[in-house]
Amino acid sequence: STQTVNINSRSIDVQGTISSNGVIGITGRTGGVVISEGGQLNSRTTSAITVTTAASDIEMRTGSQINTAGAVSMTSTSGDIALGQIFAANPITISTAGSITDGDAAVTSGVEGTNIQTSGSVSLSSGLGIGTADDGLVIDATNIALLAGATGSVNAAFTGTTATTINNLTGNSANID
Repeated sequence: STQTVNINSRSIDVQGTISSNGVIGITGRTGGVVISEGGQLNSRTTSAITVTTAASDIEMRTGSQINTAGAVSMTSTSGDIALGQIFAANPITISTAGSITDGDAAVTSGVEGTNIQTSGSVSLSSGLGIGTADDGLVIDATNIALLAGATGSVNAAFTGTTATTINNLTGNSANID
């Protein structure tokens, strides 16, 4: 599309590529949003991509991607959010009362793939934790504005060639590599 793409339904399953020169907005009310294996949301400009649900999950599966030179926002009022691969310029904001986990099981030459890559800031806010002790999120960013795990733990590994600054870290415990 050369314009804005808005999809609003009880549940949404992205199995191919949704690409636009404008804003992409995906809203999966009570049935949630799934971005299946190989599914992609691509903004060909600096336009934002938003994925939201009510009391349900957002699930990015292995090989799924969100790509934009703009911002990415993912929000669920109480569901869990599983991340595939997100490539964005600035900022990436992910928020839920549930958990934020790694939904991409891909490993290449023994190295787990990056979940979030940005030249901008990252804010992750979760009521039940970020990543798991066995499978933390992999982040390539220099500015972490917020890693908030509330009553859960925060598990993340940072990649890239420059230092990462974490401005605000909260949770029951933290495992940062």
